[in-house]
Parts: sequence; C-alpha cells; structure tokens
Amino acid sequence: SWLQPMAQAVAAYGHPCWFTYAHEMNGNWYPWGNGGQEGVTPAQWTASWQHVVTVMNAIAGDLITWVWAPNNVDVGSAADYYPGDAYLQVAGFDAYLQDQSATYGSFMAQTVGEIKSLTGKPIWLAETGIEPAGAGRAARITSFVSDLKQAGVEGLMWFNQGTDALTAAEISTLATAVNAWNAG
Repeated sequence: SWLQPMAQAVAAYGHPCWFTYAHEMNGNWYPWGNGGQEGVTPAQWTASWQHVVTVMNAIAGDLITWVWAPNNVDVGSAADYYPGDAYLQVAGFDAYLQDQSATYGSFMAQTVGEIKSLTGKPIWLAETGIEPAGAGRAARITSFVSDLKQAGVEGLMWFNQGTDALTAAEISTLATAVNAWNAG
C-alpha cells in the first residue's frame, strides 16, 4: 500500500504538509467519483477517506492538514461525501469561473452554503481559476477575491496553468487582492 510509505515520508520530512485525497468525488470524471468508472458509492468513498486519514495520521501525527475537496455543487451535492469533522481540518472545494458572466455569487455561493451546513471548519477554495483570459479578467479577479472574503472563505489556491494561467499583470492584481484580503 502507498499509505504507510507516504506517511513515513511526511514523518521523516518533519514539517507540516497539506493533503487531499480523491478530490472532486461528487463529479463523475475520476474513477472514485459519483458515477465514475469504479462505481464508488458515497459510503465507500467516505470509508476510504476515513481509512486513509486514520492510517496516515497514526504515522505522521499532526504534521498533516487534511483538506476535503469536493467539486462545486453544480455537478451534484457534496453532503453525502462529508467524512466528518474528526477526519479533516479544512473543508475545501474546487470551482472555476469558466463563463464570462459567472461570479462567486452566481456559481459558488451555493457550495459554500452547503459546506457551512456540514461543518464549522475553515473553508478554502482548494483549486480555482477564472476564464476566459483577456480583457476584464483582472477586474473579475479583484471582485472574486473580495467576494470570497466577504463570504467567509478563508483561503484559496489558484490553478495557474493552461487557460487559467495568469499574465504578470494579473498575478500582480491577484497579489493586490489577496493583500487586501489579509489586511481586512
């Protein structure tokens, strides 16, 4: 099994690490997902998550911060996949604004509401980006980060590849927006 060697590597490293496992499980594009190739049920997925966390924490102790990360609920509710507060430190989610008219409020607010109904753990946007590139994206970045902060989301991780890759100017805009988030 990969679990013990992975946990041993974290323990040997000796510094905090953030992990997620079998993310976007409420979507159907991964074998472990809802309706995926393996036919994994929410109960099976949850039991698997709990097993992985239990085994790795037994070896690596408190060096691992577990980030639960379903996809945005536009693909299906994440509630049936919630493994319980004892099995994570951060309730994350993955979502991208892929339409010019999409905003936090119109696309992600429902997901944050569902997560808040499940737990009081910190909520992070574990994987995100804004498409399309081009005119207007910098302004959308500023509004998006501000909206996340106002919604009580505590952090975000930008997927800076492919069509979500930012220009140098957009990186500066994102940095300014995050600095404003941190100052507030």
